[in-house]
Amino acid sequence: MPVLELRGIARSLSCLVLVILLTGCATVESLLEPPKLSLTNIEILESNGFSIRLALHINVQNPNPVPLPINGLSYSLMLNDNEFLSGVASDLEGVGAFSETQVRLEAGTNLLGLMGLASEILSGQTDQYEYRLDAKIGLSGFSRSIEVSETGIVPIDLNF
Repeated sequence: MPVLELRGIARSLSCLVLVILLTGCATVESLLEPPKLSLTNIEILESNGFSIRLALHINVQNPNPVPLPINGLSYSLMLNDNEFLSGVASDLEGVGAFSETQVRLEAGTNLLGLMGLASEILSGQTDQYEYRLDAKIGLSGFSRSIEVSETGIVPIDLNF
């Protein structure tokens, strides 16, 4: 066989292998189940004038047979259908295959935006609040983010 024919065959095989690899990566992405998130605690860190810094403690469960290499997260937390806070984080660890981990996220919220919620809490209308946690999770090596929305109940216990 002439050298030119061998080069043509080698190029064709290289392109075929590249297409198979790219298709395989896209298939893996589409087969991943989204992780499950649950809010386990809200911690007040500091208060400055009209803003409050909070730490959210979130349990992240990975139901997949492969690790999730989390490289970023954007999130928002709603309490009783009112936006409570939102934030972003980039210094996160991944979650191993079929495992879970606790993640601590710091965020700021505006005190004026909390006035209605504080009024509800202090009036004693209820001792628990529905939450919705929306997150967009960026994964290293994947072309798209995973979007997750979880709901639950946050107990409010005020003993004055």
